[in-house]
Amino acid sequence: MNVLYVITSLNKGVGGHFYSLKTIVENLKSSNINPTVVCIGNSPIIESGDFTKYFFSIHLKISKIKTKIESLMIKHKIELIHSFDFIAFNYIRGLESPHLQTKCGGPYNRFIPNNKYITLFSSENLLDYTSRRKFRNTQFELIPNRVTNFCVDNHRVQLLKKQINYNPENKYILRICRISKEYKKSILQGYELFGKLTELGFKCKFVVIGGVYDKNIYELIKKECPEIIWLTDKSFTYNAKELIDFCDIYLGTGRGVMEATRCNKLIMVSTNNKKLPALLDQNNFTDFFDVNFSQRLNVNINEYQLLNTLVKILNSEFNKNKLFRFYGEMYDEHFNIENGTKKYLKLYNRVINEYRGGKITLDLIYKIEYMVYHKYLLARYRK
Repeated sequence: MNVLYVITSLNKGVGGHFYSLKTIVENLKSSNINPTVVCIGNSPIIESGDFTKYFFSIHLKISKIKTKIESLMIKHKIELIHSFDFIAFNYIRGLESPHLQTKCGGPYNRFIPNNKYITLFSSENLLDYTSRRKFRNTQFELIPNRVTNFCVDNHRVQLLKKQINYNPENKYILRICRISKEYKKSILQGYELFGKLTELGFKCKFVVIGGVYDKNIYELIKKECPEIIWLTDKSFTYNAKELIDFCDIYLGTGRGVMEATRCNKLIMVSTNNKKLPALLDQNNFTDFFDVNFSQRLNVNINEYQLLNTLVKILNSEFNKNKLFRFYGEMYDEHFNIENGTKKYLKLYNRVINEYRGGKITLDLIYKIEYMVYHKYLLARYRK
């Protein structure tokens, strides 16, 4: 089956959904899918993918990009188009092909096109979108975000340890994220955790790995949190998941949490209503899973309970290993890409079999709404 994937990058092209697309496409190749990926904009993640890919400038006219995509459809004998963000939809709107849209998480967005087939990463989105009149004719498929096995980069881990003067007697908290307004809260929660554990007598270090996307936010956090160890060089930020091995506590959101479940590290997840992150365990896993491990979740645990539980686990190899086994089970059941591949194959076949011809389009009122929003996003980006 020849499938065309379309994704848009309005920034640096390194968000979680770029990794998601790369992982999905590379794994579907072993199931007789012949992928072609079009990235409108730049993305080093897509560039590194083991598949056929094309890059078009975001500054080109929509009509010109559509013409290029049509040529690729003929060249590669495309049987289905899978657009991987709702901005990409505008570049394939009007083409004749079976079509599938993905919504990659995040809160409800009224401007997402009401396509016939939409895949979602979270139960939160499924409940929200299925309750909207706009999507009454849409067939939704819940396929949670998937990750693949990866190897520890021992060489870079050793370089990191040298950089931070690693001491095995310390407890290391690690946060991997873009340094921007979006992730400021999670970094501050990590620093609060570092402070509380230090007060309780633990020798702690808090390490943040990530590119600086907002210099003002970076400087502000550095002033508020002077003891954070920052690693912002590309030698550390690229595929930073391969460096998780050195830490004791991993603080994450979204895809990062899923990757960490196979690493035998205590996992903390950023929350919406607390100063501290929450320890991921059997009691709250479903709640976090339903929102794709975003920091939008409100939790009902007080600081004393959280720290008491965390200290007990840190001081007990038995309790740690018990939690690690649970993480491993959740990885196998929910996040392993090999289990998600079958769902995509089944859905692709259904979309193609139910296709009765015609162009990819929207009802007039939603088309106008969507096009206005799309032009607004492009105008804001091009300033």
